[in-house]
This record gives sequence, structure tokens and C-alpha cells, in this order.
Amino acid sequence: MIEVVNTTHESVTLLAVEKSSGKNTFALSPNTTHFLKEQQIKDVHLLVDLKTFFEAEIAALNALKVELQKEGITVHSIMTPADYAWHIKYETHQLFNHASADKSQNTTLGILNNPKFSSVKALMGDMANHNAKPGTVFIALERDQKLRPNACRSNWTLEKVCTLRGSRHDNPRDYLLDQFVAHHQEAASTINYIDADLNLIPLFVEGKRIELTQQNRKCCVIC
Repeated sequence: MIEVVNTTHESVTLLAVEKSSGKNTFALSPNTTHFLKEQQIKDVHLLVDLKTFFEAEIAALNALKVELQKEGITVHSIMTPADYAWHIKYETHQLFNHASADKSQNTTLGILNNPKFSSVKALMGDMANHNAKPGTVFIALERDQKLRPNACRSNWTLEKVCTLRGSRHDNPRDYLLDQFVAHHQEAASTINYIDADLNLIPLFVEGKRIELTQQNRKCCVIC
């Protein structure tokens, strides 16, 4: 089962961070800190679409974390798509990648019936059964950059699974938002997501999961 975060915060906020075009840096809207203060938000989790996990990217996100903390905003975790496939063995990621790319194989869904891909197939099921913790990969790479290949493979596997899951989770961010709610809902009365354009989107209010509208889904797409 998902490990539930122990927190005294009644409201939990997930804030999207985008990578600057062509650079290993990350940027928030110039009005972000003002918006957060206006909404009286002092605690956030960051959601970042990391694919390459270069050391410079990790350093840039840590710098952003410090920048927010100087403004009185505490960053509790830095969440990436790879978090949710991190527990899968690197060798399994490699085999799944090769099997999926092999046109002589049956469909990818058929490949998942192979017992050696049981850990990947599990990602297709009920999210509440996933033993994943937001921010795990970022913390691991802060400690050891040699784990970067594992992170890249984890990200690829999660993207492939999102495609296979279909319209409900056809991009990683939809999947991650649901995972984030599942991880925090027992310890929070309200869970909100703030996208890169500073749209505040409620995900969980008073014990109820709020489904994304079609417009909000467009806001949440990872490109």
C-alpha cells in the first residue's frame, strides 16, 4: 500500500515547475511567490517533468528550493514521474524497453503478461496498491549521480504505462496527480495543484477526489 505522509498540514499544495527552454535551469512565473503568499500558501511540493536527470538539473532545482525558502515557502519534496517506477529493477526496465521496441513481438499489452514484467504490469492497476513515495528519485540522485540511468529508465517505463492506460492517464501528469492525492489524502483535508500558469486546481476537498475538468486536463499535460 502507499505510504501515507505524516503531516499536520490541513492543506497540501503541489506546484508545477517547468524547465527553461534549452537550459538545465527551471523557472517559476515571476508572480509565483506573490501568488503563493496571496493564497497564504507556505508549504509546497514541486512537480517537475525530469527526463534526463543531469547533475546540473538537480543543482538548479535545489537552487530553486533555496530561492522559495528565502521567500518563506517550504519545499517538502520534488516529485518526478520516475518516482512511480523507481522500485522496478533496472534490468526489468531494459528488458521491457527492448521488448516494446521489438516489432516482431505481440502488442505491448501482451508483453506485460510475461511474468518477468509483473512489476511493470502492476502499474496498470489500482494506484492505491503502489508502494511509491513522491520525491524518492530526486533524493537518490542528490546522493549518487550514478543512479541516473535507473531514473531515466524509470521515467521511460512510466510514460509507456501512461500511454497504455489510455485516456484516463494518457500523460504522466494525470497519473502523478492521482498518485499524489492517494499519497496525501489521509493526512490532508484539502489538496490543490497549481499549474505553470498559476491556475489553482482543487484535487481533493473534504474527503472527496475532485475529477479534473477537460480544461484543467489541458493545463496539466506534460509536453
